[in-house]
Amino acid sequence: MVLEQIMKQLAKLEEVMHVVHLEEDSSCCSELVFVKLHTPDVSVRSDIRQLCDLYGARVVDTQESEIIIELSEVPSRIDAFLDVISNFKILEMSRSGVTAIEK
Repeated sequence: MVLEQIMKQLAKLEEVMHVVHLEEDSSCCSELVFVKLHTPDVSVRSDIRQLCDLYGARVVDTQESEIIIELSEVPSRIDAFLDVISNFKILEMSRSGVTAIEK
């Protein structure tokens, strides 16, 4: 119900030519997330880097007690990554929203 209302509202916008609901498995979709984590010591940074390698995330900046990670993936994979890193202290997070195209 809510999705239908959103699609109708989007279709009313002048810049929008066509609105389609795409499922993750039948489309090429991606979302970008930046996460800033508190890293009080070297062992925490090492653990975070291992998780980044596991999920294909990239460390974009490292400070004395903070690390910024970038991950571009399908939403379900980003959700899984965020769930795993929630064990660490998240200082900031920014998600772009999904961009998709039909297969």
